[in-house]
Amino acid sequence: MFRYAVSRGWGRPVCGRSFSLILAATALSLCTVAAGVARATVQATVPDGWRSAYNSTNAMLIAQPPSGATTALFVGLKAASETLDSASLRDFVRGVTNTDVTLERETPLRDGAIYQFHSGDGALRAKAMLKARGEETAFAVLITGDASISDADALGMVGRTVRSVSRPSMRPSSGAAPGTKAAGMALATDAQLYVGVRFRPSATAAGGSGITRYNLLLLPDGTAYAGIPPGGELNSTPAELQALAPARLGSWRAQGANIVVDWPQRTGAYAREVYERDGRRLRLRGTPLAPVSCPSGPVNLAGTYKASTSRAVGTALGVPVQGALYGVRTLRFSRDGGIAVAAESAVAGRTAAGGGAGTAGSAADGRYRWSSCELALTIDGEKSVHTGFFWPGEGESPRR
Repeated sequence: MFRYAVSRGWGRPVCGRSFSLILAATALSLCTVAAGVARATVQATVPDGWRSAYNSTNAMLIAQPPSGATTALFVGLKAASETLDSASLRDFVRGVTNTDVTLERETPLRDGAIYQFHSGDGALRAKAMLKARGEETAFAVLITGDASISDADALGMVGRTVRSVSRPSMRPSSGAAPGTKAAGMALATDAQLYVGVRFRPSATAAGGSGITRYNLLLLPDGTAYAGIPPGGELNSTPAELQALAPARLGSWRAQGANIVVDWPQRTGAYAREVYERDGRRLRLRGTPLAPVSCPSGPVNLAGTYKASTSRAVGTALGVPVQGALYGVRTLRFSRDGGIAVAAESAVAGRTAAGGGAGTAGSAADGRYRWSSCELALTIDGEKSVHTGFFWPGEGESPRR
């Protein structure tokens, strides 16, 4: 029978008592009471449908599936100075299960390691992963006697969990001075979208200039998302973003006045990004990202907006032609909800045999509706939906 006990530097027994995993539901409810006394200091994304509760005594998150009392997932953060290795993890599993286990495999990682344990009769397995988090080490330990959970699924489970481990967000204390740690935590009070644009000039005769746009959504629970959610809905849940684009999910934390974001799906220098605070804006590798806001309720627009593009074409592309492409699109909004669209394009080119140029144009009418962050256009019977927002302190306030 399993019992929750902890040894060798992992603290006192969970919830101050031992109990069988068959009574896991009761145990988790007891841990929930303890968590109400002291605020949780660790959070993580556990498998869908699992029950989880925070144990303040050991600063661990404990999760279990609705059925199957022989499976439990332990998640936490420890100071990097504390010893977390195969021996300490083996002792932890032994203490939890009251069963002797041996190390089956150890796989070093760039910033941590994976450990696999099993009991002598093969009925019990444990998968553990460690990952460095700056001055701390995140850990996830899955202990199971459920034969329906494959080794691959178990390893995937601890991998996804340990990558999501973070410190819970904190609200700033009242009267905190700018630049203090509390002021650096101010992003946690509400979801905030940051957008930045970097122009990359052409470096070759073939052109190649372009614009790189950075979109960073920070949720209060420590979830980071590299993009804009559908419809610009800033109150999206981590589960919704996970279903939308799991590769874009990460976790953020405040570090002084800066924001540190870890992207588990990225490698190398881009796996962790540090956004420097620059007033209300953030700055990433020299590119400023401004916080944007969506107008509440419907907005009526009035005026003309233009967007133009151009590109040079050279022989470096492998074709014997030199030329240029140019286009401009004009949107004319009226306060009654109407929109007129005009597009013009031009092309000019030269080869060894001669040169030439041409132009083309088109026009269409339609309707628009802008509510919250969503701009819906219906032009010549075709519908499209776009995300729209205002830059802070720039342009006129929208007229209702």
